[in-house]
Amino acid sequence: METIVTMVIVAVLSTAAVFTYNGFMAAGRRDAAEVLAQTAASAANSYLMRSGEHPGVENLRLRYDSTQYEIIIETADSSLTVTNRNHSEISVRVEYK
Repeated sequence: METIVTMVIVAVLSTAAVFTYNGFMAAGRRDAAEVLAQTAASAANSYLMRSGEHPGVENLRLRYDSTQYEIIIETADSSLTVTNRNHSEISVRVEYK
């Protein structure tokens, strides 16, 4: 009987640990996308001020994992969007002007 109670307690604690871990991982992925978006916006603003032209992604000279993140620049409204390719629900849009 005590073994069954112990197993139930371990199962409940394990389930809680998995949900907590997944929450931390999702927050980390979101934070990484936000930092990349802010860095890209700063680089885009700098390029725009220097050259007077809107940048392309290649003009930003960022080092990031392009297999994991996609950066799309919208020149019409001076914004850019960073999307996590593996978790498409994580998408951050910022203005750079």
